[in-house]
Amino acid sequence: MKKKTFVILALLLMCIAAFAKADVWEAEKNALLYDFEAMYGPMYKWDLSVRAEYAMFDFGGGFNVLPEEGDLAQERALEAAQAAIQARFNLSDEQLAAYDPYFAFEQTHIRAWEVLFYNKEKEKKSILTGYGVKLRADNGEVIRAFEVEETEYVFATPSAMAQEDERDRMGLYEDYKIKREFQIRYGDEALWPPEAWAELKERSSRPYLYALPGDGDMTMEEATGRLIEILTVLGVKEEALKDAYTSYVFLDNGDRRFWEMRVYIDTEILFTSDENYIIQLDAKEGIVLFVALPGRANG
Repeated sequence: MKKKTFVILALLLMCIAAFAKADVWEAEKNALLYDFEAMYGPMYKWDLSVRAEYAMFDFGGGFNVLPEEGDLAQERALEAAQAAIQARFNLSDEQLAAYDPYFAFEQTHIRAWEVLFYNKEKEKKSILTGYGVKLRADNGEVIRAFEVEETEYVFATPSAMAQEDERDRMGLYEDYKIKREFQIRYGDEALWPPEAWAELKERSSRPYLYALPGDGDMTMEEATGRLIEILTVLGVKEEALKDAYTSYVFLDNGDRRFWEMRVYIDTEILFTSDENYIIQLDAKEGIVLFVALPGRANG
């Protein structure tokens, strides 16, 4: 009993450290957003190609992809969204003309358009308010129509941390471009074979981030066993683990070699949600180095 209590306390302390690390990653993401807004203006105004480029750098998952053949065209999506808004909120053509439409296209478990209508006059004061519609991309069916609560749009600010090391930041961008190439070749990052990570290590300007397990390192099976022990202590039920999906990456930062595993409990929102666990384990001894809980996993 004492041992279990000690383990729980240790994990809680590591979770606190994890939150701090997540805040660091949030600063890097903010710096990336700052760069893009400096080039393309406020995020909500970006066209689909800019959104897709940003998603490539920002681990966008299924969000901010481009429509493909067979998907509803943007013009048709606008027509369907306008009709849905007018029917749902009883707006006339004249009333709707007071709003500008903005578009996003996403793929989660379905492909969908999201069209947001912001009030033009309030938008001039950086206040976003209006209406939104989400539509199925295959047939234009309305998934939901909703009101957008009034919020002030605030531009991202540069991160002092990211500015200090411009070279590493550009290395981050280059790695993401290579990863985009691999996504086309292998599919989602969580499904890449070991040789993909080995090639990334060879081509990357930051090879210390990518490695393969060697002699004396825990195997994937051993890391999985340790992972199950930790998740059980954190209260994850055995039934949930049976249907979960886990992605594996082996890393070497020069000081330590370790496994990083992401556990997706809800596979309906696989790869696109922050509702997952991230666990990092020392490759030699299986010591827990980092824990992120659902809701904080992606910063």
